[in-house]
Amino acid sequence: TGEGELHFWVNGVDQGCAACDLPDVVYAVVDLYGQCSKVCVVNSNTAGEASQEEKFDMPEQTKEDTEGTPSNEQLRFHEHCGRLAKLTNNNRTAERQNYLEEFNNSIVLTNRPLRDDELFEICLDSVVEKWSGSLEIGVTTHNPSSLEFPNTMSNMRTGTIMMSGADIITNGGGTKSNYGQFCLDQLVQQDTIGVKRTAEGNLVFVINGLEQGVAAPGVPNNIYGVVDLYGMAVKISIIDYPATPVDLRPERRFSMILSEIDHTDETQAEAAAIPPPQNNDWPVLKFHSKCGASVEIAKGGCMAYRPNSLEDFNNGVVLTDRSLRPDEPFLIRIDRLVEKWAGSIEIGVTTHCPESLSFPSTMTNIRSGTWMMTSNGVMHNGVMVLEEYGSNLEKIRVGDTVGVVRYSNGEIHFLVNGVDQGTAASNTPDTLYGVVDLYGQAAEATIISQTDSGGATIAEITETADVEAAPPPCPTPPPPPPDTT
Repeated sequence: TGEGELHFWVNGVDQGCAACDLPDVVYAVVDLYGQCSKVCVVNSNTAGEASQEEKFDMPEQTKEDTEGTPSNEQLRFHEHCGRLAKLTNNNRTAERQNYLEEFNNSIVLTNRPLRDDELFEICLDSVVEKWSGSLEIGVTTHNPSSLEFPNTMSNMRTGTIMMSGADIITNGGGTKSNYGQFCLDQLVQQDTIGVKRTAEGNLVFVINGLEQGVAAPGVPNNIYGVVDLYGMAVKISIIDYPATPVDLRPERRFSMILSEIDHTDETQAEAAAIPPPQNNDWPVLKFHSKCGASVEIAKGGCMAYRPNSLEDFNNGVVLTDRSLRPDEPFLIRIDRLVEKWAGSIEIGVTTHCPESLSFPSTMTNIRSGTWMMTSNGVMHNGVMVLEEYGSNLEKIRVGDTVGVVRYSNGEIHFLVNGVDQGTAASNTPDTLYGVVDLYGQAAEATIISQTDSGGATIAEITETADVEAAPPPCPTPPPPPPDTT
């Protein structure tokens, strides 16, 4: 201002004086940090109008958008696609280039909007086992001609509904978990996946010819089909519909169900033949030697630290060297923090084995089989599913402890300084590895073994924390002085 005051505005509302006595010549600064990927300068006279537009979930229809209308033209992939996507077969086939080095940036959209009840169906032609996560499919109101393609489509904040793993993601946020009968991360070569918007406005996904139920109601018309060739998914082709009737593909329709039944039978047979180890037979939990690029393991696998913690803030993911047994607490102590960075320790569990995991820069980027507590929320497969959960991990100090336990009933609970934060997830798989992400301020952590806690069970640990947190009892008053009269 003319008086040297600094004011910030949010959606046209003055937030008050933030600083005084500023010099006359100052430059404006914007930091495109974290989730923020794009901004534009707006005229001060129209700033209020711009903020109102941002309140809508669906993008405003432009002339270019309205030109794309449903027609009887054969479905193809639009020529404008993700940076690494390559189209062949008259734009009916898409594949990710350099798939052994890159796992995203391969989004493809249909060349026209889908008609009501029209099934957009693709066949998974090729997969690679190197990455975690796989194909994602859905719909969007964005016209491919004008879309600025993100790294992955589930990051879109407007007009987009995607199926990722077994979850439905709407405008970048999780809206339905454990949808349908199958998980997209478990698809194999030659499986088929489709999506359609019914005349009633319901969005339905179809896997190997089986409808999975309503994923989202009230979906607008004039939507494009979307496929994200992510992770393990390398190559796909559009299936003509109804030129290839579902009845001609019955062997694919139940392949995943039969495979799952066979696998279950094998697992049960193995479990019957090999009794699970008793508590004393399980080796002591340690960190696995294979870990993130910026982290090192020390003290016989009990300690993990970022040696260059003042230079980098991520790539500090470490996993346990074995899966957690039921009701076993995985506890760590924070040994060192650096104040330079934002964010801090993240902890959780994953189905991924450390030997085969391609370690991400941060564990919350993993799109399958992973539950993480981050700040004071819980993320499942990269999507926030619980907000304002428990204590804030960004307020953790040196000497504090954090932990996670999977109970025998399938529930996951997180612990902060021995205090159970409540149920974070349920119906989780039996085989889970502990995960720590030495992110941001968190520079060093040590596993607290059962020996350190006196072999205590999780119930005893939380009970001890309650006792320690209780105020000390009032001292017993001294006896009265003897009567000298």
